[in-house]
Amino acid sequence: MFNVLLTAAGSPVFIPTCKSLRSNPNLKDLRIHTCDMNPSALGLKIADSFFYVPSGNSPEYISTVYSYCKENEMDLIIPAADEELFPLSQNEEMFRNIGCKILVSSSSALNDVQDKATLYSLCRNSFLLKDIVPEFRVCNDLFNFKRAHAEIREFDYQ
Repeated sequence: MFNVLLTAAGSPVFIPTCKSLRSNPNLKDLRIHTCDMNPSALGLKIADSFFYVPSGNSPEYISTVYSYCKENEMDLIIPAADEELFPLSQNEEMFRNIGCKILVSSSSALNDVQDKATLYSLCRNSFLLKDIVPEFRVCNDLFNFKRAHAEIREFDYQ
């Protein structure tokens, strides 16, 4: 039996991810578990098993998910909500100690991709992407937006 916890049963990616997992011929003994904080989440009706969780940024989130994973011998967690990513990433080793892997990037990588200015800067400085990432400016107010717009228009992008 391969036990997968696909979180955020009400998220837009839940149903396509379930379909993808179930269509994999290598996962014949698959059991999909899910969780959500909304008792009306559609995915709760589709999964093989479900439980309720607090919000992903709640202090009780990790202990609730950990207890369920330990009790049900989860093999893999696939998080489907942004607010779960950091807590799960920061506690990845704790889950690994009970044999459960988490499909999540490191906290530092998550910081980089969730901050758009940092992400664009990393891409602009990347050997492979530097020539395809356009000029950009970070704007926090209307004055800076107008100034950035005027500066970038000078580049005459087509």
